[in-house]
Amino acid sequence: FDLLIKRDGDEPWRAVDVRFKGITYVSIKKHQFRQIVDTESIMALKNFLSKNNEVYFSTLCQPIEKKGHSPC
Repeated sequence: FDLLIKRDGDEPWRAVDVRFKGITYVSIKKHQFRQIVDTESIMALKNFLSKNNEVYFSTLCQPIEKKGHSPC
């Protein structure tokens, strides 16, 4: 299992892709992504992906009660 995350400068970290057993999330979802672009717009896809990132990282980035640093 691989999680690819990136950030620009001081921007928050964002999930870019997930890979499990050689299959990436983007590969699996590309049909859905194309459908959003075809029926709505590129901005609709950007908003869809941004919302998913916010939900994912809001859970992942909760404060931890152990020593060390949170992943965010």
